[in-house]
Amino acid sequence: MAPLETAHGARVLLDLAPDGGTASSAELLAERLGGLPLVLQLAGQAIAQAVAVPLQWADPLLPRSFDAYRAALAERFSEVFKPPASGPIDPQQARGLVGQTWELSLAVLDSRSIPEARRLLRLLSCFGDAPIPCGLLLDPAILAESELFPAMTGQRLWEVLTALDSLSLITLDATSVRDEIGPMAVVHPIVRDTNRTHPEVRDAADTYYRLVSDLLSKAAVKMPNLDQVGILVAHIADSLANPPTQPPDPGALSWPGVKVRELAVRAAHDLYEQVMYVHTEALYQAIFADDPRRVGNDHPDTLATRQELARVWCNQGRFAEAEQALTSILAVHEEQLGSDHPDTLATQHALALVWRNQTRLAEAEQAYTSILAVREAQLGSDHPDTLATWQALAFVWRGQGRFAEAEQALTSILAVREEQFGSDHPDTLMAQQELARVWCNQGRFAEAEQALTSVLAVREEQFGSDHPDTLIAQQELALLWRDQGLLAEAEQALTSVLAIRQERLGRDHPDTIATRTAIAELTRGTLKAIQVVPPSEQII
Repeated sequence: MAPLETAHGARVLLDLAPDGGTASSAELLAERLGGLPLVLQLAGQAIAQAVAVPLQWADPLLPRSFDAYRAALAERFSEVFKPPASGPIDPQQARGLVGQTWELSLAVLDSRSIPEARRLLRLLSCFGDAPIPCGLLLDPAILAESELFPAMTGQRLWEVLTALDSLSLITLDATSVRDEIGPMAVVHPIVRDTNRTHPEVRDAADTYYRLVSDLLSKAAVKMPNLDQVGILVAHIADSLANPPTQPPDPGALSWPGVKVRELAVRAAHDLYEQVMYVHTEALYQAIFADDPRRVGNDHPDTLATRQELARVWCNQGRFAEAEQALTSILAVHEEQLGSDHPDTLATQHALALVWRNQTRLAEAEQAYTSILAVREAQLGSDHPDTLATWQALAFVWRGQGRFAEAEQALTSILAVREEQFGSDHPDTLMAQQELARVWCNQGRFAEAEQALTSVLAVREEQFGSDHPDTLIAQQELALLWRDQGLLAEAEQALTSVLAIRQERLGRDHPDTIATRTAIAELTRGTLKAIQVVPPSEQII
């Protein structure tokens, strides 16, 4: 952190506290504070607030001038900061100096009967390096249940936040006060780091961490809109990566970090279902970084998290990364559990999906055939996992041009699923869609169009028009119209799909590219069939 020159630092102090003393006394204090901009701001505003109180009612312990502030630093802190002759200030020195200045600033708030300010600043510092949406994260009812903030109310919370802001201990964005997430609070990195390691936090680390996990859990239930999801994800990930306390042993289920991990897993699953792959990956990466140090690299929790990461990468079109991870997981499962264990089969199934998306159909067929034989023997032919593998195999057969085999399999699968789940169940709709694709390949356009129109209508009602499964059905119907020569209808539908996929998946995702290619060929009058791999097919 580059310090200001003494004269410039004195000008900052005089601007903030014009009644704090002379220019020469301001220079002496600026030198004592090392010219650090944040420290100068904290000191200047603390002096200004003290001076604002009439002298006859002022707290005699609060410094009201530059000289008094400098004397208070020397009196209350045994280690006096000596700025270097030149160059940047050592980070440890900077944190120490910030700690001294905000302690004096907090003394101002103590004199104003706001003792909660210290604990709230420490709590805010236990969140991540991201803005804190106060209305979303700081629930007064949850705060009041903690021993740190007994009887806290919304009105009192706002008073404490604005008091911290008045001394620049935090920065409040007042423009968002009326938003559902409330004002954004920003804690300066040095203030956050200094408070997070403060003895008061270390001595009550479990209490602070448990409160953070409770507040994050309540916020995740509300799940903010897309603009705020990234902020919430950042705080959850940071709570996993930088806990203020470590578990007494790996099996300590009462440790607050266990609750944070469970929260991260739930949030990642919800975000995956909303096709928010970037945020999903961020959470799974944080979980994956935490699992090995908690339970080891080959623990089932670690392997499961890594497999979820691979599933995200597959849906992002990052097939090489997904294949590498799944191959490694499969080797561990085969060694630990055997080749016929359900976890081993699930990983093998996921790896076959990667190969299928890469059009490595022979490898995918061999894997699916092997899995199908084991699942039929273990679970029976009508079990959902068996049917999922059989359907994946039918997809491969369609890609290989074996339409009769694919149709026969999908017809059987559809009948079983309609009986088990009903006609509107997602698994039933997936089988109906795959069968419509086969009919389209066979030139049976009327049957295919009827089936796809039905699937699209149900998905729009169940999931909305922007859901990945809805987009798949819409694109399949558009390609069917294209093959029938209904080019205007096809182009309109594909353009709509492209806009959503570019926003959700990015321009370079394989499914976005497939849609853009279909439009390009349509406008050129090329009626080349394009096989589109569904981005959201679940790994069983």
